[in-house]
Amino acid sequence: MRFSRFQSGWPLSAAVLLAALFSRLYRLGWHLLWVDEIYSLNVSRMGIAGILENSLYEPVSPLFYFLLKTATWFGRFTSEGFVRLIPALAGGLAIWLLFHLARRTAGLPAALAGLVFLLLSPTVMFYSQETRAYMLAVLAAALSTAWIRPLLDPKNDSRLTWAVWGLAGLFGIYAHYSYFFVLGVQAAFLFWLHRFRRSFIIALAILALLCLPLLGWLGPQFAGRLDDTHLQALTLPWVLQTLVAADPARYGRFWGTSVMAWTFGGAALLGLVLQMQKRDRFGFYLLAQILFPLIGFFVIGTGFLGLHLPNFQSRQFLVLLPAIFLWALLGLGWAFRRLPAPAGAGLLLTVSLAWGAAGWNGLEQYWRQDKSPEGRAVVNMRQQIDSGDAVVSLHHSTSYALGRYLPDWPAVFAFPQQIEGTWYFDENRFFLGANFFPDPLFPLEDVKAHPRIWLLSHRSGFADLPDLLADGCRTESQAAAGPFALTLIVDCP
Repeated sequence: MRFSRFQSGWPLSAAVLLAALFSRLYRLGWHLLWVDEIYSLNVSRMGIAGILENSLYEPVSPLFYFLLKTATWFGRFTSEGFVRLIPALAGGLAIWLLFHLARRTAGLPAALAGLVFLLLSPTVMFYSQETRAYMLAVLAAALSTAWIRPLLDPKNDSRLTWAVWGLAGLFGIYAHYSYFFVLGVQAAFLFWLHRFRRSFIIALAILALLCLPLLGWLGPQFAGRLDDTHLQALTLPWVLQTLVAADPARYGRFWGTSVMAWTFGGAALLGLVLQMQKRDRFGFYLLAQILFPLIGFFVIGTGFLGLHLPNFQSRQFLVLLPAIFLWALLGLGWAFRRLPAPAGAGLLLTVSLAWGAAGWNGLEQYWRQDKSPEGRAVVNMRQQIDSGDAVVSLHHSTSYALGRYLPDWPAVFAFPQQIEGTWYFDENRFFLGANFFPDPLFPLEDVKAHPRIWLLSHRSGFADLPDLLADGCRTESQAAAGPFALTLIVDCP
């Protein structure tokens, strides 16, 4: 087969799709499930009413949980790989679609460089292998970006195009509320172009009508999340590093994040130069899609309204990844065409090698780190526990890990509460929303009546309880798993 035919037809498209999917499936079940993933699995096992009620307390609309329920065959297949299958497939499809969008807008050479970034991006890999809805929202953003491009032509009035754009928006909103960052900008941009066109008015009215059920869920759960002031505040550099390099909350900072950030920033500046010269409508849309949500949150929301998100919520901005990716690729494609052939090829090769080396370094850290230290602590304890032992969990993460990796142990105490100077515990169960802290059942003395107690604690909470549990007893062994400590307490009076 001639190379020109390979690069212009379905073989290249199929090769990109296979590479995207297999890279997402590689080591899919390598890590134990961590607390957010266990929570997602627990919600998916509930009935329809329970899943809908959960959306009152968590910023994830219900579609993801129904898809997860189906993917696990209604809870029959719950291995780590099966539970993460939906985000892995969504991530692979998003990479494939973004490659084709980049090829159409920036040219094949720039798209191939961008493919290296997407395949090895630590952020894209992490959220493609996490049982959460973020990659579904990114896929929806890529789909709507693909279909908004023809709609930017004021003469385009294809009903099919409007219908697919509306369906992509509906899919995104019901996958994750953060998709409003995309839908709001797209609706405003299309209103500017098509405000008097019947097809646009009908599509927007139907989309708004179908999104009405979500309004009852949005207010209660966001009210408690936008003023979370006891944690480090989210900053713009933190969001940008998450999008173009690696999530600092997961990876910290290493040399690869600087390389990816600087090269991506340089490509974005080239895109700005191109837009100033060409004044392309699609370029204006991408710029608006990037800037308006960031300005809206960090300038208006944080600066004037006093909204506050903790830094790990940078993932809420993942839906901007398609726009930022395409903007940078437009700059690289423009530089490749403007420079002499050897210099242009050298630029793309240098950027590809930089993205490849930095991304691979980040993926090595991803595979080396323990994604679920709470799960690791419970598994380590499970290998040593004896019949009759009691287990005490002082953190919700280890409580959920116990429900996953030690589900049928008869004596598990969790969710401690102090009432009138006495500590009480409840049995370990899955609690929902407002019932997350249930009525306590067992006083501390009942817990200490067991001959051996395994204590799972976290370095940031309930500082006095470990000493109270061990008071008068003997500590036989201690071990650490990330921020969690595993302690065996014996010989209590």
